This record gives sequence, C-alpha cells and structure tokens, in this order.
Amino acid sequence: DVGVLDAVDERSFADLDQSSINTPENRALALEAALKSIVMLKNANKVLPLNPQSMSIPGEMAVVGPNANVSLFGNYNGENRAVTLLKGLQARMPALSYHYGVNMTAPPDQRALLEAVEAAANAEVTVAVMGLDQSQEHEGGTRSDVVLPGFQMMLLDEVRARAKTLVVVLVGGSAMAVPWVDIHADAVLWVGYGGEEAGTALAQVMFGGTSPSGKLPMTWYTGVEQLPPFMSMDMHAPPGRTYRYLQTAPLYSFGYGLSYASMTMDLHERAQLLLRCTPLTLAPSLTNDGPVAAAEVLQAYVIHKSPVMRRTLGAFARTQVLNVSHSQHLNLTIPVSAFTLQQGRVAVWVPGEVEIRLSLRGVSDAALSFPLKLAGPSGSCETSQVYV
Repeated sequence: DVGVLDAVDERSFADLDQSSINTPENRALALEAALKSIVMLKNANKVLPLNPQSMSIPGEMAVVGPNANVSLFGNYNGENRAVTLLKGLQARMPALSYHYGVNMTAPPDQRALLEAVEAAANAEVTVAVMGLDQSQEHEGGTRSDVVLPGFQMMLLDEVRARAKTLVVVLVGGSAMAVPWVDIHADAVLWVGYGGEEAGTALAQVMFGGTSPSGKLPMTWYTGVEQLPPFMSMDMHAPPGRTYRYLQTAPLYSFGYGLSYASMTMDLHERAQLLLRCTPLTLAPSLTNDGPVAAAEVLQAYVIHKSPVMRRTLGAFARTQVLNVSHSQHLNLTIPVSAFTLQQGRVAVWVPGEVEIRLSLRGVSDAALSFPLKLAGPSGSCETSQVYV
C-alpha cells in the first residue's frame, strides 16, 4: 500500500527524493537479490568456481555473446547505473578479451563472428553470454519457439569447436530450450534479469566468492514438441503443462539448481497418517559436507498419483550460509491446499496415499521421500489458496 490516494502529508513515500535513489543500501540489496537468484544448471568436472590466481594472465578469459555488455531489466523498469555482466567480469579480470560475435536478431557480421571465435581459441576460459532480451520478451508479444533466437547457436557452435573451456551464461525471463548447451557446455548459469548489480553478482559466483543457490522458477522444456498446442489451456491433457502435470522428462525441472557444496538431509520424524483437512509440519535438517560454505533452498513437494499424476510445491525454505560441517534445522508447513484437489471452485480432500518429496534439485529429484496416507472421509476443505 503506497498510499497514492491519501492526503499528501499522509503518504508513506511523500518524503522520498533523488537522494533516496541508488543509495549504498539500495545497491547492496540489489546485489543480494542477484546473488541469490543465479541458478547453476551444469558444472561438469567442477570447472566452476574459477581460480583467480591461475587466470591473471592477459587473454586467459574471453567473453562473447550479444548479452554480455547490455543491461537487461524487466518491463517498466527505471533507469539507474547498472553493472553489465561484462563489466562485472572485467572488474576481476581487466585484461580479458571481449567480442560480441553476433547480435540478438540481426544477420551475422562475419568479421565480428571471426573475432569472437579467435578470442575463444586463444583463451583458457570462454564465457558466452546468450539468451533473450526485450525484443523477445515484452507485454503483448509471444515467441513462436523457445530456442535461442537469431544466430546465437551459430556462434556457440563455432566457439565450442575452438574453446578449451566453455561457460554459457543465459540471460532472460522465461524458459529456453537449450539441449545443445546442456550437452556441449562445460558449465551453464542462468542469471534471469539480474538487475543493476548483475555483473558484480556473476563475477562473485564464477570466482567462488558465493556458492550459487538459486532455483528455477519455471520448467525448461527440451523444445516446443514437449508442449501442447498453444491454444490448448488444458493443464492435464497429454503431454501436460508445467511441472505439475508434465508427463515427460524436461530439460531442467522446476526448482532445479546446483551448488558448489554438497548437503546431507535428515528427517527424523516422518508422519504416516495425516488427519483430514490438516496441514503437515516437517522439521528437516541440512548439513554442509563441503567443500565450501553455501546456502541451500530446501523444497517440499506433494505428489498425487491418483486420480491424476499431480505435483505441488507445498513449502520451501532457504538456509543461512552454512560453513563446512555446520547444520541448520528448518521448519516447514505444507498447507491443506497442497493436499486437496480442485473440483470447480471447491477444494476437495480425497483420502488415499501421496508421496512427500524433499529436494534440493527440483521436483524431479528426491533427496528424501516417504509415503503419507490421507485419512478420510472425503469432502471439501476451507482453503483460500486454489491450485488448478
């Protein structure tokens, strides 16, 4: 409630002026948000984090791609000083080489493409910053495909053939079908729209100052062939929509995200029976097995297998940054709405068995799971939350 209709002297934000913009506190919050939202999708052979001491020689890193030196925000954003992904990496490695290679949608310039490929060939690590921008994602528009637009795949293919180590950084606010990237890149990061401190956050994660802890807020499909016809709004009909009803394996599942650290999960008390129309409380613990300090996001899913396969994120919680060998207990409450089935506008409790799945890697991964019986009788439950 910003109070825009209140009397001037009663408005909560009436005393804000230019001095309230871009303060150190604002930028610290922007950095914190960017750090917590970076999602690591792949890290083959633990190529990340990078060792800054071994990468201090000029030319050791090449940065390419159409999204490297632009600041991308969502719709209706204000203007502010932003640290691009390139600028953030240059702050750590001033002597890196940068060549954009291709634009987002324009036909390729052969000289620009060749410069990017040559820079990759001469570097120990190549960071390819690809993805989407506001020409693809905007109000009133839609995409006919979910692949990387333009000639980005041409650049990636050429760079992969010459690069020693390839780290792909994906920018954008929606899912991308990038199975080639998953197969051929050594590491993959998704930064979304990282805001004004996106570059600072990326560098901090890539060089090991912070372990990535973000999780995907949507399902990433292998391609449009995994999706129902665009005009079909039936969530349940094959092949199913979203993480809740998808009947095939996605490229990356909802809630997916890797870490530099390994965590052990414990849950000493596991309910076997849940009384009708009551929430479920869980008290799991996470222990950091190393090798670095890290935070994690624990997710609790309810899996219905009858009368239709349905998955519901019931609760989640983020730990504090845990040092190696340290543990934290978490308290989760899965609401009644996660156990009910919608019949019209009525949330109906259906007796039977569900699976409770605790995960650090999304709905498709079960670090710990157990069956739970829902006691009868069936009937409506009063719940304000509606799942469809």
